Amino acid sequence: METGITREKWKALQFRKERLADCLQELEGNLSGLQTVFLSLVRDNDGKYSEKRTQALIDSFLEAHRVCLRLREGEEQAPEQEDETIYRSFLYCAIRYVECPPSWDSDFCELPTVRGCYGDILRFARNLTPADKTALLFYERYRPQELEGFFASMDELYHKITAVSVTQSADDADYLAMRERYRQEIDRMEQEGPELEEGQQKLQEMMSAEQRQEMLRQIFEDTALAEGLEKTAEEDIRQQCMQKDWLADFQEQETFCSQYLLFRRSYFESPFRWRFARDIEHMLDLVLLRQGDSNYLDNDIFFYALALLEKAAKMLDRQTADRR
Repeated sequence: METGITREKWKALQFRKERLADCLQELEGNLSGLQTVFLSLVRDNDGKYSEKRTQALIDSFLEAHRVCLRLREGEEQAPEQEDETIYRSFLYCAIRYVECPPSWDSDFCELPTVRGCYGDILRFARNLTPADKTALLFYERYRPQELEGFFASMDELYHKITAVSVTQSADDADYLAMRERYRQEIDRMEQEGPELEEGQQKLQEMMSAEQRQEMLRQIFEDTALAEGLEKTAEEDIRQQCMQKDWLADFQEQETFCSQYLLFRRSYFESPFRWRFARDIEHMLDLVLLRQGDSNYLDNDIFFYALALLEKAAKMLDRQTADRR
């Protein structure tokens, strides 16, 4: 059996895993109704964002959540009232992102592509990392390029709206906890910063004025480099225009920012955080079932899909057995 693997084979393996995951996700979306687009429910008759309709949709989600809790616990009466702040604030931020997504390229992270469907909300709920606010603050402050999912996406919108980093909303206790946990790593990164700047300054001092002028002349005479710089400048202008257009279209900016800060405070302190993604999934299940968009209880569609999967599994079993 082959033990070595080339880079090409490794990339092919990862690509096929992603394709399989995409197909399974597509199947889940078709059965569950998660691929249903909800944008018309949060826009007015003119196709513009409606705060009133958005709050009404969130109310329907929260009502479904309360029903799901009762069904899960098998009680006739509703369970003890729990704080729904994390659900309301999360749903608000996720819906706002999906309704008016950014089209520019972030300097810090890869922003997710959304389709305007319920599945976009669930994907955000399933990607709430890092797991605690100390780690989140560290990555936002020192390694933003490694963040992804909900927090990275909302950080980007918050920064474009306010022109400041969301880390400035952290209190002193959070910063002290973060610096204490990551003390060695922070000390190393903060030390490398001044050393790099000092090295660049020394290099400039070593070059005479004539050498600097000659270097600039060669740069501008390099046609390919000049064209590259021109294209970069054009792309920067295009990105800035997209950001400006988005800011003009994104309504209720202060509400979005306050709801995001509220979620950040309440999520990490909630005793229900461990089941949060499951709760969002279940409330979406019930909403989609009520709307008639879910096919899970449609016997013809569900069992047809199940039969196809079982048939594929048996065929793979036979092929695997024949190779052994």
